Amino acid sequence: MTTITVEYGTKTGTWRNKLDVTTFYFSRFPAGIKEEDLWKIFQKWGKVWEVFIPKYKNKEGQRFGFVRFKNVQDERKLELQLDANIYIGSMKLFVNKPRYDRGKRGDGGCRRPFRKGESSLGKARSEQRTVVLSSHKETNEWLQKAWIGRLKNRGMFERLEEELQWILDGEVNPCYWADDWIFLPYLDDSKAERIIHEEKISGSSPVTELQKWSPDIRPDHRLTWVRIWGLPPAVWAPEIMQKVVEDFGEMVEVDGSVEDRRRMDVARILIRTNKRPRLQEVVLATIDGETYHLDVLEEMPGYCAPRKHQWSVADFPPSPFSTPPNTPILARDSPPATPDGGSDHRDGESPSQWGKHRMLSSSFVQWIKPKEVWGEESSGQPLEGPL
Repeated sequence: MTTITVEYGTKTGTWRNKLDVTTFYFSRFPAGIKEEDLWKIFQKWGKVWEVFIPKYKNKEGQRFGFVRFKNVQDERKLELQLDANIYIGSMKLFVNKPRYDRGKRGDGGCRRPFRKGESSLGKARSEQRTVVLSSHKETNEWLQKAWIGRLKNRGMFERLEEELQWILDGEVNPCYWADDWIFLPYLDDSKAERIIHEEKISGSSPVTELQKWSPDIRPDHRLTWVRIWGLPPAVWAPEIMQKVVEDFGEMVEVDGSVEDRRRMDVARILIRTNKRPRLQEVVLATIDGETYHLDVLEEMPGYCAPRKHQWSVADFPPSPFSTPPNTPILARDSPPATPDGGSDHRDGESPSQWGKHRMLSSSFVQWIKPKEVWGEESSGQPLEGPL
């Protein structure tokens, strides 16, 4: 049996992440069933804290929801009991742990205590200078016309134009803001009201809580991709990856190439975090009695990536544990030479486009090199200068 123990620092989170609250996902129940009906059913199995059924359906076209219990002693046992014994009419209810929540807790359903330690960050921040800035109404006219909304599916935050085109009709260019919030600049008020109405009636919109922008709304979380190097194949599973990154934030999803095991030297994970940018830490993990050092690094070049860029297996950088420092990240990093000494611009790309690719890959190399591998200084800053 494979076991993994991961050392972290202090853990913080919302009430849904508290030690005594356990969440289960359920689906496949009759159309007429409501939250209060399921509340009565779930009460037979423990102390119910919350039952929630979204208005939209899952990818199989089925209704689904979440139930939260308090003071669960054995999560695995309760999961099996709920999944095996609940029938509504002739329909069996499907119950399991949410994909993003699997592996968060250890045996018995209790989290292990976190180590307490001291940090020098507080002192460093207290010495930082303060910048006084003022907004101007003349330059913020566009904000007065802007709407903001929250994504139901956080994973679509990089594909807003494609995912929201069918409700915006190409009239507005949505942009990601922070957490699960998006900006809809210059959205017509009547169009916004129609979206709100459709959401209330059918729950068919991918956006919820659509409202006018207000300076009082200040998100304190963000979505970002992180990568894990050094995770052995024996524990190559989303629930294990969630356990590795849980001290950095909440796992939203795993890159498809990683989950399908088309790339196993680096794991790419989308997380929701309230930590400052440029996450870079070494996580000490004990796996089947052996100690492993797992490098967790945040992706940064995506900020400058071309719009509508789609990730593929080729976009993953080579593992820093097996690649010499000067090996190019991507095959497109340098154009192939032709007999006359020029370059063969593949797929009609111009030399200027090659320059863009080169800039992106070079900047990424500077950031991904762990301190232990390339001899980076203890300051934790990325390496500077061209490769």
